[in-house]
Amino acid sequence: MTHWLTVTQWSLAMKKTLRISIIMLFFTGGVLCWQVWESETAAQPLGQAVQFDSRIENTVREAGVLESANAVEIANEAPGTSTILWLIEDGQTVKKGDLLAQLDTSALDEQIELKSIEKIRAEAALAEAENLLKKAKLEQEFRIEQATDSVQQTELAIQSANRGENDLGLELKKLSRQVELTKQKTALMEAALKGANLTGGEQLENRLRLLDSQAELDAASATIEHLKTREVPRRTQDLQTKLELSQHRLEIEKLEQQARVGQAGSELNVRETIAKTVRQELETLKQARERCRVVAPRDGIVLYLVQAARRTTESGLEVGSSVRERQVLFTMPDLDSLQVRVKVHETRISQVKTGQSATLIFDALPEDRFAGKVLSIADSPLPGTWPNYDLKQYEVLVSLPKPDSKLKLGMTCVAEIQIAE
Repeated sequence: MTHWLTVTQWSLAMKKTLRISIIMLFFTGGVLCWQVWESETAAQPLGQAVQFDSRIENTVREAGVLESANAVEIANEAPGTSTILWLIEDGQTVKKGDLLAQLDTSALDEQIELKSIEKIRAEAALAEAENLLKKAKLEQEFRIEQATDSVQQTELAIQSANRGENDLGLELKKLSRQVELTKQKTALMEAALKGANLTGGEQLENRLRLLDSQAELDAASATIEHLKTREVPRRTQDLQTKLELSQHRLEIEKLEQQARVGQAGSELNVRETIAKTVRQELETLKQARERCRVVAPRDGIVLYLVQAARRTTESGLEVGSSVRERQVLFTMPDLDSLQVRVKVHETRISQVKTGQSATLIFDALPEDRFAGKVLSIADSPLPGTWPNYDLKQYEVLVSLPKPDSKLKLGMTCVAEIQIAE
């Protein structure tokens, strides 16, 4: 029983495989036939279909679609991915600056609020740094002025000491006058002792006074000597040392205050940079929010852009859909400047020249003929498409010098390019 089931399953599998192989064989054959037919048709578009048409040798006939030659594409400039909250209807006529789409700004609003708070804090920190720098400069001025005054006062004290105008100099002058007076007094006493009319008691008294005066003179002279040999050099050395210390303190104060001012200036520069960066970031966010309002760059008709890669005529734009940054949302065609874009096979492209006349026959208006002119010819071929990747076709633009109101964008037509007169 098990063996019979196994054989049955194998038979079913073989039948299925055979069926798939037959389908693939037919499919491959059909594709190859289609490629051959397309190549022959592209090389000779009308040679097989209309053998007796006199225009075969004089024209190149290719299908195309009517489009605007001067269309403006409008892209989403908001960063990241956004959601459409409001959308203008397709095909509406608008004025320059009219709103075409409103994108969701809730995320940006939250970022702007946070960045605004950050900006307030950054500006407060900047103001604080400015005040600290002002304070450091004032303190620098005050400290250096104090240290400079100390140096100047010491220099004045040295100059006064050199002129003898300090307390020590005044003391020396006082003692010198005292010495002179004592000398005069002593001389008078000595003269009095030499007088013959003095009694013994008077002579004794005068001698005692003379001794006192001499003792006073010796003491004053000794004091003067002490001041000149000891105190004056010591005071001079002290003042010189004080001057050197004052000058040293002045230099130190200059360096310290300069460092404090420099540090405060550096802190100010850092906070200025931070505040500037925050302001720029806030401005960028506000600009991004403003770009969530997609507006018309000019007067005209607004059309939803249909991506060429989409297998539908629908644009996919609707309220609630997501759009990317730089994604083209709308196009605004110029209806006064129209053209037809056609593809010419490589075997005939050399016959097409810029400026050649063309006749345009639209499917919607078969009885009408519209005059056109070859505007431009591509230098490189268009990329091939599946399944015929080797097909070489060149894009040719045919302009309509005089657009007609009956023509509508997107109409299909056949362009007959006059390649020979």
